[in-house]
Amino acid sequence: MSDQEKGEPSSAERPRREDWPLMVEWAEKQGHASLVSRFATAELIAKETQTTLTVLLAGIGGSAAYGAKVFEAGAAGPIPIAATAACVYLTILAIFLVLRCMMFQSYPALYQDPKNLLHPTYSLTEVREAELDNLHDRICEASAINRKRAKRLNVVRLSAALSPLVFLIAGAVAPPQGLPNDGSVAATCQVNAANLEGIAVVNCVISK
Repeated sequence: MSDQEKGEPSSAERPRREDWPLMVEWAEKQGHASLVSRFATAELIAKETQTTLTVLLAGIGGSAAYGAKVFEAGAAGPIPIAATAACVYLTILAIFLVLRCMMFQSYPALYQDPKNLLHPTYSLTEVREAELDNLHDRICEASAINRKRAKRLNVVRLSAALSPLVFLIAGAVAPPQGLPNDGSVAATCQVNAANLEGIAVVNCVISK
């Protein structure tokens, strides 16, 4: 039951305690500490994203070395075909990681602009109370951004862990005798970006 239903004054109508300014100051310190922790979380996510990108680039380089044999004269066996598919798959993941987790975006400010705090018609305590609401909004915004980036990073990591399956499936469906290649083999890849938090489906067709 609310205060109005009980016939009691609301929290805004109740008389303030004598230590109310001290409580506002304490709430400010706690709020800033909470926002600083969100900045630390964002920095941790950025470091983990950079590490994940490094691993993806290493995988792309290794698979590209084997996949390049597809374009050489002679028969391209299942291994080069599977390596090509894995290379394309990892490249898609790396591009998604850069675009959705590493690109610079707006982020809540740690402190308020001084000009927004100058209100000559209000007391200091009233301005600080209003700024607490703004601080809460910035904390919620920072938490939402961190949550989205962390979820996308987890999707990329899980997808990268499934890359051996892409290699095995591509190698299994490839012709056992390989593809005859006189240097004119073309690889056509169609990317169907089914963006359910970043899951990309890649269909690759290698034809002469």
